Amino acid sequence: MNISPLQLKHSWIERLDFQCASFGEDVSDTSDVSVEVDYGQHPSNPQEWMVGLTTVISNSNEEEVAKYLATVKFVGLFRVDAELEREKQLKIVAVNAPSVLFSATREVLVQITARSPLGPIELPTLSFLGHNLTEPDAPAEAREGGVESQGKA
Repeated sequence: MNISPLQLKHSWIERLDFQCASFGEDVSDTSDVSVEVDYGQHPSNPQEWMVGLTTVISNSNEEEVAKYLATVKFVGLFRVDAELEREKQLKIVAVNAPSVLFSATREVLVQITARSPLGPIELPTLSFLGHNLTEPDAPAEAREGGVESQGKA
């Protein structure tokens, strides 16, 4: 087993909004799950990245009541191995960073909903293989926290 060339330095929940249907209410077992990923690269250290993953659980049918409605934004600070080719660095950040954050999001939602009378929610696993990052054409202005925005996937 090898250590991954992408290491999580720190992560935190930046936003957590959660709503549970009332006990005894006729609820639907289906919900829509959507995910948005934001990538930011440190302006003076291209191996350091800030990645934000926002997961939204919404009602898939307005005529029914969803068990749960939620918005969770997890942010992680990552470091990618400098010895890796640049193209591979960008790919591993694009794919592995949101995968790590989504796993943390799933865990938090299971913990919260496990204490609900409606039972725990198990989000499906997702693949981020289609996500790609490209080199910025020109340096962007630094965002708060010392990262340059690389856009959304």
